[in-house]
Amino acid sequence: MGVITLLTDFGKKDHYVAALKANIYSIAPNTAIFDISHEVEKYDITHAAFVLNGCLATFPSKSTHIIDVGSFGGDLSRFLIVKCEDQLLILPDNGIISLIGSQFKKEIYALPESTKSFASLEMVNSYLHQILTTEDLKSFADECDNYKNLKKREVKITDNSLHGNIIHVDDYGNLITNIST
Repeated sequence: MGVITLLTDFGKKDHYVAALKANIYSIAPNTAIFDISHEVEKYDITHAAFVLNGCLATFPSKSTHIIDVGSFGGDLSRFLIVKCEDQLLILPDNGIISLIGSQFKKEIYALPESTKSFASLEMVNSYLHQILTTEDLKSFADECDNYKNLKKREVKITDNSLHGNIIHVDDYGNLITNIST
């Protein structure tokens, strides 16, 4: 088993991160938990995707990434499990999957819908042990091809110009665009 990472928009001043970590430790007490960030802008899945894409390939094989951005307190209640090469992503079905790891082959599964406002905590309580201990995700999750898919912002090149988008402004004020060399 690899590590478990957390990427959320929960912030640090409330109890949400502690509650999530406590539940993870009760299910997998010997697993290292890394905080990627809890300071993603509220509901900003583009920011979360940028942060995760920047570090996803650096984590060890068999890592499990719990991403919960843009789902807290809303009407979103379905989480996906994404087998992304040799790592697992657990994330809300809010379109973020279409922004993450485009270079990786993905298998996507849907967990049953949650009835709780803190859906990631319910998901951890109900499914984390199975996710960490089974190779057969189909034993508790359904294969999924009807997830929310967002249109990516494309770079446009004309004879005289190049049009891209600013996708992130980091803490140093650097503007990160979707234009690459």
